[in-house]
Amino acid sequence: MPTAGSGRSVAQYRRQMENAEFEQLSAQLPIARAISGQHIDKTSVVRLASTFMRLTYAVASLHKLPKRCPSENYWNAQLLEVLDGFLMCLSSAGDILYVSETISIHLGLSQVEMTGNNINDYLHPADAYSIHLSFEASTAGEPHLSVFRMRSTLTKRASKENPRSASGFKVVKMDFFKRESDGAMFCFCQPLFQSCASTIRLDNNSFLLCTEINFSIRYVDARGAEFFGIVSGDLNERSLYQLIHPEDVDRLTHLHMELFQFGASTTAFCRLTTLTSRTKGRKLCYIEISGNRYPLQHNGKYVRDCFNFIVRPCT
Repeated sequence: MPTAGSGRSVAQYRRQMENAEFEQLSAQLPIARAISGQHIDKTSVVRLASTFMRLTYAVASLHKLPKRCPSENYWNAQLLEVLDGFLMCLSSAGDILYVSETISIHLGLSQVEMTGNNINDYLHPADAYSIHLSFEASTAGEPHLSVFRMRSTLTKRASKENPRSASGFKVVKMDFFKRESDGAMFCFCQPLFQSCASTIRLDNNSFLLCTEINFSIRYVDARGAEFFGIVSGDLNERSLYQLIHPEDVDRLTHLHMELFQFGASTTAFCRLTTLTSRTKGRKLCYIEISGNRYPLQHNGKYVRDCFNFIVRPCT
């Protein structure tokens, strides 16, 4: 007949065996060893393990994709930029199957805590419905661009540089790529800039353009003037709409509306018409525009709102 002492020994042995199994399972999770080496509760281990099983199924047939596809060149270019962002894989229901560890750098969120939860838990309440519309609008095999506000522990309070930014959220650009077989979404995400013009960092192929809230141009930097082939100031009070190809005006209109809604936004590639006296004609160039809404101040006092844009010509 087993004694109370032997019963306790059996229970203790069972707990030790259970803990050992969870430790082995935790070690197999495809997360950073600095994280997996720390204590993760059993519920999180089970959640992560089951989610990564779903992720394995979602990416299992990627090697079956054709070697060349229409969007391959687009994604090759995007992969070079993803170093400044993070990656996500979402199920058709919006569950986060995978998020790269770099999300902690940009939003201050935890990879372990997010994996297995729904993307809606990390979106601004007003944007939760919009992401499902983006899922439905996405065409399998083709990229789709959307902008949302995601929770961020790095913006507990409104930015001192831009008080228009939403407290506790960052505006994030998401490039969706939808799988036809199961509707899984692979997302390339980049937070958009929300700082004033004097603190914006530009790469060698970009220039700064500032407008009033009606898109009337008020400033173009020296690199932009060189791109247009004009003297700085020649575009002042001219509408940005006048420089965009008529077939792409709807993209600029969408950007205009999102700047009021989110405070920052970006466009897919659109065609810019450059009016240059040197060539005595019009020249089309594909560009990408990222902008933010910023309150213009003078001597510390609010004057009016304006827009700052980073324009990246595609060469």
